[in-house]
Amino acid sequence: LDRMQRAIAESEREQQTSSTALLQLGTQLTRLNENLSRESRQLQGLAEAQLESQALLASLAQKEAPVTRLTEELRQELRLLSRTIAGALGAQEPR
Repeated sequence: LDRMQRAIAESEREQQTSSTALLQLGTQLTRLNENLSRESRQLQGLAEAQLESQALLASLAQKEAPVTRLTEELRQELRLLSRTIAGALGAQEPR
């Protein structure tokens, strides 16, 4: 009878230890879930920011092309004007 009582007492201690361990595990899983949710929201925000950045870069690239073309056209016109002025000045010089 004494051994049976000790076995029951030991079983109750083990059950208590197991219950405590399960509670701690549950708490840790809850924290992990909260952390994963927070990280997921942060990653979603980063993904949205990246999409916005890509759209902005595409928009800037589209606007840059006409500016680059206009700049090149102005350079060509200035070169032509410089040659014309140089030619006109050369023709006016006495020989």
